[in-house]
Amino acid sequence: MDILSKHQYEILRGYAALHRPNAFILPYCAFADIHDLLLNGLLLNKHLTDYPPSVEYQQKFWKWAIGQLEAALAECSEAGIQKSTVSS
Repeated sequence: MDILSKHQYEILRGYAALHRPNAFILPYCAFADIHDLLLNGLLLNKHLTDYPPSVEYQQKFWKWAIGQLEAALAECSEAGIQKSTVSS
C-alpha cells in the first residue's frame, strides 16, 4: 500500500478505532486508490482480520462505504453525461 492521504489514513484509523462511519470523509481520488484502501487497508489487513470489529460495526461501515461509492459513481456519471452533451 502506497502512502495514504490524510483522509485515507483517517478512514483506516477510524475503522480500527470503531469511529462513527458518517464522520469519515471519503477522499476524491482514483478508483484504484479507494480500492486499495478498502481491500488491502481494511479487508486484508492482518491486524483487522485477527481482531475484527463487531459484526454490527462492520455492517454500519460497509453500508456507509457502499453508499459513498454509489454516490461518487452517480456524480461521475452525471458529470460525464453533462460533459458529453456540452461538447456535442
